[in-house]
Amino acid sequence: MPNANEPNVRVRASATEQNGNVISDASNGNFIIDSLIQVPGGLVANPANVWTNVNAFTLSWVNPPDLSGIVGAYYKLDAEPGGPTDGTYVATSQPVIHNITMPGDGRHSIYLWLKDRAGNVNQAQRNALFNVFWFDGTAPASHAALTGLQGANGWWRSTVTVNLTANDPEPGSGVTAIYHQLDNQGVQTTTTFAVSAGRTPTALLGTRCSRQ
Repeated sequence: MPNANEPNVRVRASATEQNGNVISDASNGNFIIDSLIQVPGGLVANPANVWTNVNAFTLSWVNPPDLSGIVGAYYKLDAEPGGPTDGTYVATSQPVIHNITMPGDGRHSIYLWLKDRAGNVNQAQRNALFNVFWFDGTAPASHAALTGLQGANGWWRSTVTVNLTANDPEPGSGVTAIYHQLDNQGVQTTTTFAVSAGRTPTALLGTRCSRQ
């Protein structure tokens, strides 16, 4: 038999009859033997190592030489594949996959391996990028703590001190800023401030916070 990967194999067939006549096939057949698949190279993630709240990522790579040609790729997030088809398959001859979605907030890894036209696929011939996709789709929560002399029916009988805090639980990206707006005043970033006496109970305190 020829080697495992041969670009051009020629076969000539002949047969011998019981009377000794030899019959030979006058035609030569050419075919390709391809039983190997190689590791994809040059993995590039986009966006990479930066927090985003848009759950759509791209992975590109460099296809290795392959006699029958690459026809698709498998990828798996956060865990090594346990078999040749233990992943999400994308049929593509181009070395890129768009709109990869993360299963939840946090930093995610990706494993990639290829399939060729001959049907070769081997998860052992994989490449990987670790903790490269950073997704945070959960907004942080803010809280306002009020202190002062509280009266009846929602009224305060003194100046009220407002202390703002925010929380973005793991595996979120964390809080970088807290914003507040009182009535029609401009947006402020101070986390502790005073509201003077004399305001009506319809005074509006709005807060929001941002991710890193």
